[in-house]
Amino acid sequence: MEIKATELRAALETQRARLVEYYTQYIQRVFENLVKEFGADMNSREVRKGEFPSARSISNNIEGRIWRNVIQPVCTATEIPGGHGRCTYAINPARLSAAADRYATDMIELWLNKITGKMGEVEAATVHGLDWNSYLIAGTRNGQAVRIEQQMIINFSGLGNPYNQFPARLYVNGKAISAAAYKKMMAA
Repeated sequence: MEIKATELRAALETQRARLVEYYTQYIQRVFENLVKEFGADMNSREVRKGEFPSARSISNNIEGRIWRNVIQPVCTATEIPGGHGRCTYAINPARLSAAADRYATDMIELWLNKITGKMGEVEAATVHGLDWNSYLIAGTRNGQAVRIEQQMIINFSGLGNPYNQFPARLYVNGKAISAAAYKKMMAA
């Protein structure tokens, strides 16, 4: 019996609230750190010794790309009176909620595709949440106990876009096995 995508999707959906919470907290933490570094207008950092005056702007580094691609879209800008078009920023709860939901949907789809691709035909598949960012899926295949364990890691591309890595470990009868060895074993 192959893992039914609808059954696995339902099991993965149990992780949605955790994904939304994680993303929300992460974005809030990054925003707070950016405000500490660059000010509420993202352009007020003190020039440090050895820096060019333009280095005080968020737009001149990786934080600027993270700001533009991830944080700014979930913010509301308020123009500073007499600030010549400068604004202060605050997280917009509705925008952040929508972005967190999109993130959770994307991650569930990624998990679904990766798990079915790695495990193949599995009977009695069950999903076990390990903690807020990892999980375990277990079942049987060819009469052997199989499981996949993954822990999500968030990284940023050179363009400042967040992406997740899902390093996976496969186990057969409790012993770690490479993906190639697993496919060969299960094909026999």
